[in-house]
Amino acid sequence: MKTFPRTVRPSKLLSAVAALFLVVLAPTAAVADPIETARASAFGIFVRNVIEPTPQVEVMAPPDDSETETVVDVPADPIVSSRTLTASADATEESTIEPMLGADMLTVVQGDELPERFNARGFAETEDLEALDGNVTADLVRAEALAACVDGEIVLAAGSDIENLTLGDTPIDLTGPDGLGVFTGQPNQELINNEELGLRIVANEIMTEGNMVSVNALHIETLEGGVLFELFGEQDIIVSHAEASAECAEAEPPPDPPECDDGVDNDGDGRIDFPDDPGCDNED
Repeated sequence: MKTFPRTVRPSKLLSAVAALFLVVLAPTAAVADPIETARASAFGIFVRNVIEPTPQVEVMAPPDDSETETVVDVPADPIVSSRTLTASADATEESTIEPMLGADMLTVVQGDELPERFNARGFAETEDLEALDGNVTADLVRAEALAACVDGEIVLAAGSDIENLTLGDTPIDLTGPDGLGVFTGQPNQELINNEELGLRIVANEIMTEGNMVSVNALHIETLEGGVLFELFGEQDIIVSHAEASAECAEAEPPPDPPECDDGVDNDGDGRIDFPDDPGCDNED
């Protein structure tokens, strides 16, 4: 198989992706409720038609469940390799799960507030990523998906963390306006889409379906007609994927008010409630 030099640079500068405004979400006082069911799953790396999601975990509550799997490297070099891949999933009936990523890395995609604890969490971490024979690298790629019920309504959040992403020997700026692309933490950021090089990279790819949220920290694709496509063929690589979902339990109806505080003349004496009704010693 041909190899692509690790220092190859496209003849044209890749267009910088315009920076998007980052919404910083601080944890609030919102408290999650017990759920009917909660699910979470995650995987480290998936390469379409090459390797299945590796490692992969999935859990469901009730009962409470947690699973973590770690592998070293994946059998897909030179398409993709890494040092350590970790996938973890947690699901609990009560809201006891704290996010792994900071609040500034998470986006609420359904609901009003970011609760401090959740009922479902999928989390994936990939260390020392090398894709397409080292032409795309990153020191650390993490994804997290979260689900909770607050006041009977579903809350979904997700986010990604990417450290030292590079194309060849050229850093992809993840914090500022210079470089090949700008990762601000907002969902679905297209960092690179270069037909001549034959490469498209999307960061923090967040999707929702019903009461489920999923996130791909990195989605790498080769584009037909470009240099990388000619060398490696059609490749579709997902790095660090997480999912979470929940079904909210039906809220219990409030108890009926006591007869001495219900606004009704229950004994037919023409007097209503304490202190007007002599049959009532107090509101209870």
